[in-house]
Amino acid sequence: MRYAIDICFDGTNYAGWQRQLNAMSVQQRIEDAMAVLLGQEIPIVGAGRTDAGVHARQLIAHFDYEAPLPEKFLHSLNGMLPYDIAVNDLFVPEDPEFHARFSAVARGYTYQIVRRKSPLYRTQAMWVRHALDVPAMQQAANLLFEYSEFGSFCKAHADNQTNICRIDEARFEQSGELLLFHIGADRFLRGMVRAIVGSLLWVGSGRWSVEDFRAAVEAQDRRAAGPAADAHGLFLVKVEY
Repeated sequence: MRYAIDICFDGTNYAGWQRQLNAMSVQQRIEDAMAVLLGQEIPIVGAGRTDAGVHARQLIAHFDYEAPLPEKFLHSLNGMLPYDIAVNDLFVPEDPEFHARFSAVARGYTYQIVRRKSPLYRTQAMWVRHALDVPAMQQAANLLFEYSEFGSFCKAHADNQTNICRIDEARFEQSGELLLFHIGADRFLRGMVRAIVGSLLWVGSGRWSVEDFRAAVEAQDRRAAGPAADAHGLFLVKVEY
């Protein structure tokens, strides 16, 4: 039977979601706990990879297990996981061919910016010390809806078959002391959100004009865009199926 789990985590202590050879990942933590609970290794497949230090409010993963799961499986699993990983829900997908990654039709991220020194957000928001022209940043973000090719915001040498994405949301919101950037799309390229945010911050600082941002998008070259924003400000917030 195929099962799916809804996971949230603080990525500060991990080298991303995906299991790696030389560093601890969120996937490995969960798979190790499940192996103890079920008495066998159970590989799990996540909705996508995240960079080291990136957080998730919702990341969906699936796994296959031949028998019914033990009673209180979810409670026991959470009891074995460290404080910075939690499994919020467990369910059986209606589609037996459900795939956490390939069945997804949209994903959403939020990037958190704090504009004063705040120890409480030191691992969950990027501290920007200079003034920001948020209306200009929003004007530049609105340009994303005009395009479908985003090679300028993809990590170099990524193994993407295409750089085409459909942007569904790109907006800034002030929430208390945090400036939030919400972005949604049918898919994202590796490093895309952090590259977009870094480029928008150049607009906000006055280093770039809105038209400079447009030129970066149209260049289809990662070297034309701004630097990637800090990983610890980024949250995967939803995966839609």
